Amino acid sequence: MEKQTLWKKFKKSSANLGKSSVYESIILYYTMRKKGYLLKRNSSY
Repeated sequence: MEKQTLWKKFKKSSANLGKSSVYESIILYYTMRKKGYLLKRNSSY
């Protein structure tokens, strides 16, 4: 759905930038934060 479309776009752009691992962690962080996982407990990053 929309998440997979965003993920595909993101994969393309991150591959172009050559920093996919960095951006993956950032995306993962914000995705989890949006879902409220990181709001329930303190995160190490």
